[in-house]
Amino acid sequence: MRRPTNNYSSPADRGGANKGSGRGVPNTDRAGKARSPAKRGGSGTDNALREGVRLFQQKKYTAAVQELLQAKPSSDDYPQLAYYLGLSYTHVGSYDEALLYLEQVVTSDIGLPHIYQSRMILGYIYTVTERYRLAEFEFSKLLDEGFESAKVHAALGHVLFAQNQTGNSIEHLERALEMDPQNSTALNSLGYIMAENEMRLPEAYEYCKQAVKSAPHNPAYLDSLGWVFFRRRQLPEARRVLSEALKKAPHHPEIRSHLRTVIDEIKRNGELSLSPGVDAEVPEE
Repeated sequence: MRRPTNNYSSPADRGGANKGSGRGVPNTDRAGKARSPAKRGGSGTDNALREGVRLFQQKKYTAAVQELLQAKPSSDDYPQLAYYLGLSYTHVGSYDEALLYLEQVVTSDIGLPHIYQSRMILGYIYTVTERYRLAEFEFSKLLDEGFESAKVHAALGHVLFAQNQTGNSIEHLERALEMDPQNSTALNSLGYIMAENEMRLPEAYEYCKQAVKSAPHNPAYLDSLGWVFFRRRQLPEARRVLSEALKKAPHHPEIRSHLRTVIDEIKRNGELSLSPGVDAEVPEE
């Protein structure tokens, strides 16, 4: 079973109360292994903690980790330290270390907004590392605790589909669109899932078209639209859109697979000349 190829950006990019607009977690600039900062008493916020938060807000994530690990916070300040270490480690792609700290945050009394954000990031990490049952637990826990939002429903729909729970997935994605009709992640996922299951293809087309309209250069959204065209037997359109997606993400295995499938079908039908100007083969990596 193929999964919807979403542009699944990290909730850590939004940094809790600190707004941001990143598009995902970089795979480079990794920090060292985590070590637990000492929990010590003290008056006021630890200087290293303050400096670490400042560096995080400046998007200097490796430096933030190094500074935060020097902190000696009071017991009251420790959840804040764990929160920013979890976010910083997520940004540098050190997911195991991020999990260590974020799990401490969600069992602390730091406050509901930080707990919501930390659970979202936990779900994100489990999703991108393909631990879908754990991701499902985190997103379901958010709903159980009253944190209902389009973002949570869309994320839960994504991981349910990855576990072959198509009906439940569609239910959550439709709920996400009820809450936020412009949610591009939900639009893309729902359209792709319907296409993959060859169901309600006119609706699938409308969903994917809206997603592409919201982000016309997003290769994941183009891939989903191309796959809808394929399922609708609009092969020249499918090849054109999937070729465009592959140009934007030339090493993405699922886009390459989709385009190869479409080209093979066109060849079988003897229709290669219907779409001039597009490569007849999937280029080698």
